[in-house]
Amino acid sequence: MAVKTGTDGTILEVFPSEYCELIEANSYRCCGLLIPGLVNSHCHLELSWCRGLYPEHAGMEAFYGAMSGVHSRRPSDKIILSDIQRAIDELQRQGIVAIADISNTDITLSAKIRSNIHFHTFLEVFGTNPREAKYRFNDLLSLQNVFAEENQSCSLSAHTLITLSETLVSLLMTRIAKEKSFHSIHFLESNEENIHFETKIPVRNVHGAEAEASPFDSAAEAACKSLPSSNKVMFVHNTFADKKTIEKIISCFQDPWFCFCPASNQFITGSLPDVPMIHALTPNILIGTDSLSSNHELNMFKEIDILLQKFPALKPEILLQAATLNGAKFLGIDDRFGSISKNKKPGLVLLENYQPGLREFSSLKVKRLI
Repeated sequence: MAVKTGTDGTILEVFPSEYCELIEANSYRCCGLLIPGLVNSHCHLELSWCRGLYPEHAGMEAFYGAMSGVHSRRPSDKIILSDIQRAIDELQRQGIVAIADISNTDITLSAKIRSNIHFHTFLEVFGTNPREAKYRFNDLLSLQNVFAEENQSCSLSAHTLITLSETLVSLLMTRIAKEKSFHSIHFLESNEENIHFETKIPVRNVHGAEAEASPFDSAAEAACKSLPSSNKVMFVHNTFADKKTIEKIISCFQDPWFCFCPASNQFITGSLPDVPMIHALTPNILIGTDSLSSNHELNMFKEIDILLQKFPALKPEILLQAATLNGAKFLGIDDRFGSISKNKKPGLVLLENYQPGLREFSSLKVKRLI
């Protein structure tokens, strides 16, 4: 394949391989796999300062305990901003062109304004005390105004189905439905979430004495009865979701998407989602890196490698599409990103010396051409 680009990176023409010898001599010639820039569909850049702070394989309840109050005991802004910029630079070198980033604060805003990566920020809220719901919701709206004033693409999102009171869920989802925005929610990242709905047992380090018992008997029921069905929604992790759960989600929502962050899942619980099962039910799959609080690096190719190693029947091209075109489609930016097509400006990434049949992409040298 040969690609002709403009000086700004816009794809002017795409030529099949038989025309390559006719391309002018001063063209750049390369050997490997040429792909469009990648889309990281789930990240927490504001937690970049947490790299290496928390133990692996301790389980979700311990992880919740370690992360409790993380934004109130963070280091200086100077340290955080430096770590955020380092993470963005790391992602950009790997060929990332767009990121769906979770934010509970505005600490990432200045870095996003400066970056030429396309960001959509999911402004996240949590809180299990119903008496604090209005206060937390108003804080979220204030945060939304801060991002909107800087013309940053953003929308409101819930943390999980078990970390918000019913009052807060109602306030939030009413607003999301009114704004007709797409949103994101961590879904069945741990089995504690299943157990909580099935037994009503509180989750340690999440539910205090003031928390309400859930009126729902499963995570799928909670999602279907709490989230607006007509809004595009990303269910992140799905680590402990079975076929019945995914089928119910697909039947309830007009445009559901499922994002996988396998390195983070291995870090916290040691488990992985059943990606082949989910992909057999829907093509709407995405890939993200999660945060450096639960990952050693922000490497989309490493995420792909983990899934290819775990599931031998998974085809690499399915996961590469999840990391490129699918991510762009979810964010509504596939008119510019996600595929090497005429008139798009997707970025071009070369995986040097790639050979057909390879299932370990992180071993390749990544060269960002545009």
